[in-house]
Order: sequence, then structure tokens, then C-alpha cells
Amino acid sequence: MATDTATVKFNIGGLRYEVSRSLLEMYSESMLTKIATDQWQEDPESEIFIERDGSTFRYVLNYLRDGKVKLPITETKSDVIEELVYYNIDHDANKIDDSNEYQANAFTTAKELINDLKSDDISLSFYCNEIAIHCLDMYMLNRVVSVTSEGIQRPFLQDDKLHVHIHKDSLHGGAAFYEHIKQLYKMGNHAQVSLTIQERVGIHLNKVGLAISAVSNHIPYFGCDISKLNLKKG
Repeated sequence: MATDTATVKFNIGGLRYEVSRSLLEMYSESMLTKIATDQWQEDPESEIFIERDGSTFRYVLNYLRDGKVKLPITETKSDVIEELVYYNIDHDANKIDDSNEYQANAFTTAKELINDLKSDDISLSFYCNEIAIHCLDMYMLNRVVSVTSEGIQRPFLQDDKLHVHIHKDSLHGGAAFYEHIKQLYKMGNHAQVSLTIQERVGIHLNKVGLAISAVSNHIPYFGCDISKLNLKKG
């Protein structure tokens, strides 16, 4: 490798980067290292142009520097791996963290689920669907901004768990939500209705990786626990 300069200048798809030669030397078999040698780069001050995705290259560099990288929701794991393969960089896919993208996909799935639930108008299904929508809204609200809202007593989202304790005067649709609860509890004894709510709402929430438990109704309050399912991402 040329040693006249401490760094190598790359132009990746129009975006310019300056990389230390010491870092490149750690990956002697990579294409980046090889094209920065005297054999390929006559002038060590010159810029090396590569027709690849310049924005993704920054995550390639992060991987080179740290041996791992956490991706924003705008980048996919497959795209970064494709670039690592192109540059002939040995890598461990488990060190490429795409949890932000995975979370964004979960929100998209949640939105699709809400739209599906709103289209079902059969009475029992309708009321359980509305409860599922409300619980999902509350979980996502707390998951994203971790707010404390009037009408929800001691909300928390610790270890991805949320206790929803709500009454008719609560914010975020509390009145309408409680009307759905009242209609459901008119359909049978409270224990059976609570079990029905937990089963039917649980089916919907399971689709987005959530579970419902500890359903209780003590007029004029309704409570339940929402948490993440203990499933490993495949």
C-alpha cells in the first residue's frame, strides 16, 4: 500500500470520504485496500472514484472501524451486506443491527392491522376490535414518546410493558373506549367477558408482537397489561 499519505480519499457515487490507511491495512483482502496500493493509485493524493451507493458507504466504514454497526430506519441490512460483499469485506451479519428498521416495520404492520379491525362491524368483534385499536394506540404512544397523559393512572413502559388503566374521562378516546367496554360487559357475566376480551384482543395484538393480560373491569374503570411477546426475530 502507498504510504506517502496517512489517509486515502474516496469518492463513492459522488460522496467524498477520507479513510485512514491504518484502518484499510486491517482489511488487507478488501477491494478498498487493494485499490489504494501503489499498483493501482499512482498519486497517493488523488481521489479514488467508485460507482457505488455513497450514503450506504458510511455504514460500511462504521463496520470497518467498530466491527459492528447500528443502522437507521432508512437503511436495510441487506443493502449494507451487499456493499460489504462488493468490497470483499469479511463480516458477521449478527453485528449489523437493523432493530430500528424492524421497529419501523412493526409500526407499518400495526397501521395495517388497525385499518383491518376498523372494517369489521359485527357487534362482538367490533367492540373487541375497538379495544385492540385503543390498546395498540396507547402502547405505541408510550413506546415512541414515553409520555404521561391525564386519565391514565401511573402509565409506564418498562421492559416493553404497559399497564392501561382508563376510565370514561381519560384522554385519547377514553369516552368512546369505555362505551365499547360497557357494551361488551352487557353480553354476559364479567369473568366470561374479561376472558373474551383477553382472547379476542390478544389474537389481534399477537399479529404485531404484543400480548394482553390481567384484564379487569371495576366500574367505572377498565385495566389491562400490554407487553411484547417473548419471541425471537427469525
